[in-house]
Amino acid sequence: MMRKINTKLFDTINNIDKKDWDLLNKHQDDLFVSWDFCNILEKSNIKINYLLIYDNEEAIGKAIFSFIKLDLLEIAPLEKRKIIKLLLKVFNKNNKVAVMHVGIPIAFSESSLRVKNRDYYNLVVNELIKIFQKKFKSRILLFSFLDSIQVQQIQNKLLYKISFFFNYFLYNNFTSFNNYIENMKNKYSRHLLFIEKYIKKNKINYRSSTRFSSELYRLYSNIFYSSDYKFRKLTPHFFYNLLSDRNIKSSLVKIFKGENLIGFFIITESESRLYFNFYGAQSSINSKIKSPYFFVLNFLIKNSIKKGKNLYLGSTSDFVKMRYGSNQQKRFLLVNIKNKFFWLLIKLLKFNFKNKSQINVFKNPQIHRESY
Repeated sequence: MMRKINTKLFDTINNIDKKDWDLLNKHQDDLFVSWDFCNILEKSNIKINYLLIYDNEEAIGKAIFSFIKLDLLEIAPLEKRKIIKLLLKVFNKNNKVAVMHVGIPIAFSESSLRVKNRDYYNLVVNELIKIFQKKFKSRILLFSFLDSIQVQQIQNKLLYKISFFFNYFLYNNFTSFNNYIENMKNKYSRHLLFIEKYIKKNKINYRSSTRFSSELYRLYSNIFYSSDYKFRKLTPHFFYNLLSDRNIKSSLVKIFKGENLIGFFIITESESRLYFNFYGAQSSINSKIKSPYFFVLNFLIKNSIKKGKNLYLGSTSDFVKMRYGSNQQKRFLLVNIKNKFFWLLIKLLKFNFKNKSQINVFKNPQIHRESY
C-alpha cells in the first residue's frame, strides 16, 4: 500500500480520539502523555497543543507542545549563570525568551514524543520543525528530556544537543524493606537506618488526605522558590484536579512531626509503577537529616516494596536519590534557535550539565536490574 502521511494539529485533547492517542504510549504506565493526564492539564487552564501523524489511517507518531516564556537564568547550569547574566546585560538582552516547548508542560522528566516504532522519530521531529519555522514566531524550539535512544534516532542538523539532568528509578526487586537494607553496602544502609531511628524518635508520621489546602500550597511554593531550577509554578487548581480525577490514581500524604505539619507529597500509581510527583515542605531540600525530603524517600521506598512496584523519582541535579539505590538515566535537550545571539550564547558557553557517575549502592549490582 502506498504511504499517505497526514499531519493533524489540535488545541484540545477533547478533539482527539482517546484510543488513537493512547495507542502510541510506550507502555501501560506511560502516564504523563496519556489522554487522561492531558485532560487534567487542560482543565487546570494549562494551554497545550497536540500533533498526531497518520500513515493512511493509522496513528504512527504524536507529540505534545506548548508556547511559553522561558527564563534562561532559571534553567542554565548554576556555574554558567554569572557569565550569562553579564552577557545579557552587556548586549542589552532580556533573559526571558519565547519558546516552542516540545515536552510535558509542567516539567515532568519525560519527553512528549511517541512513535509506533523508532523509524518514525525523524518524521515527527521534522513536522514539528516545520510548525516552528512557518507558523510561529518563537525564538527557540526546545525538545526536552529526550532519552539516549531518542537522541540517537533523531538525525537533524538544525538541532543542537545539550546534555541535561538525569531521571531516577528504583527498580523493585526486593521482598521487604529489611531485604532492601540487607542488600545495601554498609556505607549506605547506615544512613537509612539512622533516618529510621530519627523518624521513630521524633514521632514523624504520615497521614493520607484527599483535600488540598492553601497551607499545602504555601509549602509547595516554598520548595518551588527555593529550587535552583524553576520551570512553571502550578496553581492550586491543578492539584485539586489531579487528586479528584477518577482515571488517574493519585494520593496526597501529609508529613507530621508529632502534631505539627512539616510537609506533604503526592504520589500517582499505575499498573507497575509509583510516581513521586510533587513535594512541599517548610524547609528546602538539603543534606540535613531533619529535612522532610528524607522522610518522603523513606515512605516511598517502603510503599513501593510493599506494593511490588517500581519507583519513579523524577529528575534532579542533586545526588541524594542515587544514595538510595536509584538508577540514573541521562536526559537531553535538542534546540533550534532563530535568534543568533542566543544561538551563539548556548553553543559557546556549552550549556551541558555535568555528568555524575552511577554509584554502586548494592552489594550485588545485578539486583538493581530493571524488573519489567
